[in-house]
Amino acid sequence: MVDLLPRAATLGLSGCVTALIAMLLSRPMTKSQWQYLAMAFVIFLISGVFLLLPFALPSLRVGHWNWMGKLLSICATYLVVFNFKAGDAARRFVTFRQRPGSGSVSTAFIALLLLTSVLVNVATGGGNHTPTWETVFYEASMPGIDEETVFRAGVLGSLVAGRRVTQGDDRWVILGSVLVTSILFGLVHAVTFSTEFRLGFDWLAFVITAVIGTLLALLAINSGSILLPVIVHNLVNCLSFIF
Repeated sequence: MVDLLPRAATLGLSGCVTALIAMLLSRPMTKSQWQYLAMAFVIFLISGVFLLLPFALPSLRVGHWNWMGKLLSICATYLVVFNFKAGDAARRFVTFRQRPGSGSVSTAFIALLLLTSVLVNVATGGGNHTPTWETVFYEASMPGIDEETVFRAGVLGSLVAGRRVTQGDDRWVILGSVLVTSILFGLVHAVTFSTEFRLGFDWLAFVITAVIGTLLALLAINSGSILLPVIVHNLVNCLSFIF
């Protein structure tokens, strides 16, 4: 419970701040936009509840990392996303199929993501520790699958769907959705609360994760799928063990 409340406060504050920003950026909002915006943050809320469940029920903890929380979060997010009707724009990224003709631009985004990761790790002194095998397996799998499911398939998918219904599918229009998702992604990595509920904020962590989140979102939009973002996200995590 000591770990649970500060983590819950981080997710709660991050979600509230980002929802406010999303509403300000989307004014005036239609009923359809309100519905998709609400669904985006319902997905974030539900995933957060299941992500933190092992901190409330220690019997669910497996190993050193939050394996069960990640798995529960992934399953819960997909259960919500699949409540959208087949063909709904909110499910657009839940596929392995790549958008025809997207290969060259996707390759450029992947190269930029990996280069950014290497430069950040070198600049911040990453790679100075020897991870356990559990850490390697965890970082090579769970964060990418969970966070891309929540932030790109769930939140970004819902926000883009709202803008698509009301404003078309123009690439420049949906950049607002990318911005909102990246701010949320940055906040959950930068906002912290101590056990005494003192607020902390790491500007460097926010900038780095928001930039990486933006590139991952653009990769998802360009490819039409979260497959490449999941793979690259996990690669980026593993690069921290090398550089």
